Amino acid sequence: MTKLTIKLPTVTGDNKYIDYEFAFSENSLVAAHKHSIFNYDEIMASDKCGCFYCLRIFTPNKIDEWLKEISSTNAKSGDTAFCICGLDTVIGSASGFPITRVFLQDMHIRWF
Repeated sequence: MTKLTIKLPTVTGDNKYIDYEFAFSENSLVAAHKHSIFNYDEIMASDKCGCFYCLRIFTPNKIDEWLKEISSTNAKSGDTAFCICGLDTVIGSASGFPITRVFLQDMHIRWF
């Protein structure tokens, strides 16, 4: 497995970059992203959840907003969790992915 590495701008704004080496493979991050939609059952079966936008880790009972999803192209339909930050970027531990700061950070950098 080849490590995924990208260049990120430094916070100093001086047009310098640092190499960021992902802890998770591109395939894993793409597979994990699919767990951020149609995820009501999976979230409710989870011990903890994480948002890959704001990087918060919390229990499923903290979610109070859900988007009703119906997709004709996806056999599975259901509600999608919204984080308290307002985005639909929540993944639960029942997905099989680790809900850790490192995982959420890799997801954030990959998708944002």
